[in-house]
Amino acid sequence: MFDTTGNALVQETKVSDLKVGALYKATVTATNEIGESLSSSPLTIHVGILPSKIKNVRLESSTTTSIFVRWDFPESNGGLALSQYTVYLDIGQTGAPTKTVIIYDTLQNWLDVDGLTTGVKVDVEISASNINGEGETSNSRTYYVATAPA
Repeated sequence: MFDTTGNALVQETKVSDLKVGALYKATVTATNEIGESLSSSPLTIHVGILPSKIKNVRLESSTTTSIFVRWDFPESNGGLALSQYTVYLDIGQTGAPTKTVIIYDTLQNWLDVDGLTTGVKVDVEISASNINGEGETSNSRTYYVATAPA
């Protein structure tokens, strides 16, 4: 559609009753008095939402140079396959992540972080992602790099 000065108008179409987890493709054509245009390139639409927040981040073990953390899988993948976990580490509590680890094996719900310094505090936050994007990060948890007293 065009306005009275010949400028194209933006058109939106709402499609309802789509199935979560399904994949749809959409194309667009334009029509005027002469005829219809060729179809646009297909737009792929993944119906779903972002994965739910990661919960129960916990320290499984710690040494004088490493921490081993584990988390529960998200309660919902948003209707789409998970693509990765992102682990944000703030080593030394600087106020921002100093190291980010991407885990593409979505069956792996743990991370062993080594090369740390004894006594350092490490803040850990974790998120899950699917094709639609990154879900909310877990609550921040703080762990000490140390072993239990002897």
